Amino acid sequence: MVITIDVVDRVAPEIELIGTTLITVERWLGLDDPGVNGRDNYYAVEDLTLLPSTGTYMNTQEVGLYSITYQVEDPSGNKSAILTRFIYVAESTSSIKEVSEENFSYYPNPVSDVLNIEISMPAYKHVHISIFNTLGEQVMNVNEGVVMNELYQVNVSNLAAGIYYIRFNVGEDAEFNKKFILTK
Repeated sequence: MVITIDVVDRVAPEIELIGTTLITVERWLGLDDPGVNGRDNYYAVEDLTLLPSTGTYMNTQEVGLYSITYQVEDPSGNKSAILTRFIYVAESTSSIKEVSEENFSYYPNPVSDVLNIEISMPAYKHVHISIFNTLGEQVMNVNEGVVMNELYQVNVSNLAAGIYYIRFNVGEDAEFNKKFILTK
């Protein structure tokens, strides 16, 4: 005589949040979600399935309070309780500010040998700095590259005395011209 015993798992798995129930993240930065830990009375953790979130969180592009929901299911179809983590997307403290002429300075003016050009940007930007004469001809290329805070010491003693313009091109955002006088 053979007796068959069917084991039926009717106990729902359990889950717990890893970390806190509220995470604050700056706008435009990525969210590092710590997730959840799951366990079951019968099945191994790797057999549990994390069900899709029904929360409101999508990304960090908009400031606001959002949620992510978590629920796990075991192979017998038992589902855990639903846990919710809240995500507060705060305005970025490092948001890119607009670039203006105030981000660039130069001295001395008039100059006879070395012209100091300073850049103080709110974030890294692609900047092209060049010097032009009054005929609009480029006479010197100072820098082209990604910068944030830089000081360039430019030897202009090889140029003829006269009026020159420093042209600052900031990506596709802005272009500024600053006049200086070269004396001998």
